[in-house]
Amino acid sequence: MQGQAQLNAQLFAALTGADAGGTWSNIGLEYTYTLQGTGTCTAETDTSIVTVTEQDAPNAGIDGSMTICAGTSPTDAQLFAQLNGTPDTNGTWSNIGLEYTYTLQGTGTCTVETDTSIVTVIEQDAPNAGIDGSMTICAGTSPTDAQLFAQLNGTPDTNGTWSNIGLEYTYTLQGTGTCTVETDTSIVTVIEQDAPNAGIDGSMTICAGTSLTRRPTICGLNWSRYRNLVNHWRFLHVYSNRNWRMCIRNRHLNSDRNRTRYTECRNRWFNDYLCGDKPN
Repeated sequence: MQGQAQLNAQLFAALTGADAGGTWSNIGLEYTYTLQGTGTCTAETDTSIVTVTEQDAPNAGIDGSMTICAGTSPTDAQLFAQLNGTPDTNGTWSNIGLEYTYTLQGTGTCTVETDTSIVTVIEQDAPNAGIDGSMTICAGTSPTDAQLFAQLNGTPDTNGTWSNIGLEYTYTLQGTGTCTVETDTSIVTVIEQDAPNAGIDGSMTICAGTSLTRRPTICGLNWSRYRNLVNHWRFLHVYSNRNWRMCIRNRHLNSDRNRTRYTECRNRWFNDYLCGDKPN
């Protein structure tokens, strides 16, 4: 009843110069004011019409949803495009976390009206190539993709590609879906360990009927410490050899020629046969 009285008052206010006391009726948005005469004018009736025009109430559309790449934020235009229905423009956006609210305030006769709708945002994980790592390989070999991937730290996604410049291998991961414009990379630094090197093939000649023997233990001694023993007979007793004793006898002969022969013999015996290295 109170609502009807308020409506009647608003309609009457739209009339110009009308007497009060009439009644209202309507067909649709056409409201008729009927006023019955009084006294000698009881047979008279007058009417006037108020045509009502409706202004649309604010329409924020119907709730929607969208997916974005993690780490990015949707624009107002992207959010508005996800609203269903026929939302009015010129609203404002606010959010709590991933729930974005569109608020539309009425204008004109609808200023007291407000409408809202919500767009729920879903985040898709961005590509993750992991964290840089390193590995050691044997020189002359190449690491496989699986070996390189195993050296990445973190939790890298699979299906990336490998490329390298020298020993720096780069893992590149391209985003998919809403993350197609996103790319992530990580690097594995490869360290080469020298391969074992046994040298280059060689050859040697020995006298027929002889055989190669291992060096005697004495060859590992510090010759600067034991060199005074080289000419000592007790040393020779341990490593006695007829040819060596011949060398020693030549040493004690008092002639330059024999001393020279001793030196040559000594060097040949110790250097070539026993040690392969000249004693100090």
